[in-house]
Amino acid sequence: MSRKRNLVPLLVLGIFGVLVVVAIVISRPADNKIPPKAEGWDPGQRADELNEPKTPSVSLSSLTPEQSETLVVVSDQEPVTGWFNGEPFPFFALHGRWVALVGVSAKLAPGSYDLQVVFPSQKVAERVEVQKRAFPVTQLVVTPELEEQGYTPSSIAENIALRENVMIQRAMERVAEPPYFTGPFYNPLASMNVVGAYGNIRKSGDIELQHLGLDLGAAMGTNVYAVNDGVVSFEDSLTNYGKTLIIDHGLGLYSLYLHLSEFQVSEKEEVKRGEVIARSGNTGYSIAPHLHYSMKLRGSSIDPSLFCDIVNREVFGLAGCLQRKIE
Repeated sequence: MSRKRNLVPLLVLGIFGVLVVVAIVISRPADNKIPPKAEGWDPGQRADELNEPKTPSVSLSSLTPEQSETLVVVSDQEPVTGWFNGEPFPFFALHGRWVALVGVSAKLAPGSYDLQVVFPSQKVAERVEVQKRAFPVTQLVVTPELEEQGYTPSSIAENIALRENVMIQRAMERVAEPPYFTGPFYNPLASMNVVGAYGNIRKSGDIELQHLGLDLGAAMGTNVYAVNDGVVSFEDSLTNYGKTLIIDHGLGLYSLYLHLSEFQVSEKEEVKRGEVIARSGNTGYSIAPHLHYSMKLRGSSIDPSLFCDIVNREVFGLAGCLQRKIE
């Protein structure tokens, strides 16, 4: 009898152990189920959905720009690069967005062009319809005083095509990244009085030159300001363009200042937005004191006034170009 009584506790312990093991097995999740996570997880969401990339959001300032206009492209994700009319364009980071500036050259034929933004795993494509801009035709004037200095319509056209444009294009080959500027753009003069419109086609007989800049009325010695931060890439005195200064703002964006009377900065010098860089004049092929102001964006001739308005509005949220106070 004593042996049987001793077996009872052992039997009870054995049954209890089996029940514990069964309970543990039942409480474990099945191998083909994903255990819930503490936060941010939907049990009904498939694993392949969790790995799908987010579709980028890309916006353009216009799908129907005119010749000489600037396009602003904005993305909420970092692109690899962009393409327009077979040419690449870079993006830069600004205030949590990725921004690109694309020049629709004054000389680009009106029509339909592809614009693509390339991401690591996909691309976004848009069709851009470039509109024709009506550029007025005016006379290519050579005064008796300029004739005495050896200027003629043919000599002006030949020198620009074969010498001076070659020199300044060489000074604008670099595409620096990131840009030197981080803020909005200024006008180059404290008072903007346009005396020669952008894009005018100036003719004399068979000679035809397009005026790819703004002529701004300015008395001799008027302060000329850097329109934004950058580095001086060119400073020289040319036969037609007179004393000429070019500033590299990065991204292949350059501002040009012609017919100056004197320089206030030197080549390779860093400049800040609003800094006095030169004084206006009447040098080179010039009928009266003024400032010729141009902008180039990776070789495209763009209207500097439109550029400033569009970029300041689309990138920096301003109503237009900033103006320096008259000193």
